[in-house]
Amino acid sequence: MFNSQQAWVQSAVARSRLGVWCTLKISNQCKAILGRAHGGTVTDMSVNGEAAVIDHISKSIRRVVDVGANRGEWTHLALKSAPVESCLLFEPSASALSTLRQQFAAEPRVVIVEAAAGDCAGQLSFYEEPGAGMTSTLVAGRSQGTERAVQVTTLDAEIDRLGWPSIDYLKIDAEGYDFHVLRGARRLFQNKRIALGQFEYERAWASSGSTLAYALKWLGDLGYQCFLLKSKKLYSPRPEVYGEYFGYSNYVFCHEETKPLISSLLCGDF
Repeated sequence: MFNSQQAWVQSAVARSRLGVWCTLKISNQCKAILGRAHGGTVTDMSVNGEAAVIDHISKSIRRVVDVGANRGEWTHLALKSAPVESCLLFEPSASALSTLRQQFAAEPRVVIVEAAAGDCAGQLSFYEEPGAGMTSTLVAGRSQGTERAVQVTTLDAEIDRLGWPSIDYLKIDAEGYDFHVLRGARRLFQNKRIALGQFEYERAWASSGSTLAYALKWLGDLGYQCFLLKSKKLYSPRPEVYGEYFGYSNYVFCHEETKPLISSLLCGDF
């Protein structure tokens, strides 16, 4: 009886333009709440847990990759916190590249690639904000930046070009293009040449045609587990419960052999 009454109410609301409009507003607010629950809007690495993860595994990382390096904040953190031997940066923004080159001019461990990372090599439109804007992106419609063509490469290609045997930590912050970056490292993942890493999930994923649920499945099929990073702890995500909330949050991944490195940070289901 309850289900039939529920269905009747749903049908009645669906026939009402006002009802649909109100439902949309409520749905948007619910997604915003779920986004804040998963990560909120805190981008400070000392607060959102990014710094805690690097500090926790600092003795185990020698080769790191920073996709979407921007002004180099994460790179500085990795170089300071861990005995890093090599750090590969990907950045297509002209203003951000200028900043990176100035900051790391005297740092022999840093290699800067003047390109975006994606799932195939070529050229794509990049929407670049002035002053190394943090929301410059390859995802159309997500930035007010100036459109220009940039080179795109893949992690598979660049790591092979450099002759790296593996990546100890891969950080991805590609403003909605993160899953494309992951797919461009398929061979590395298949061969377990990436030990640990993280990617950012946010609103622009919807415009790039990506979903968190599929990204987690894709990584899972390649033998990697993903965990929600929240308040310096790691939780098993449940997209089947929360759905695609498209809110800012970070996810950390590992395979079975590297899971012990982060086991003390694990806190069960979210």
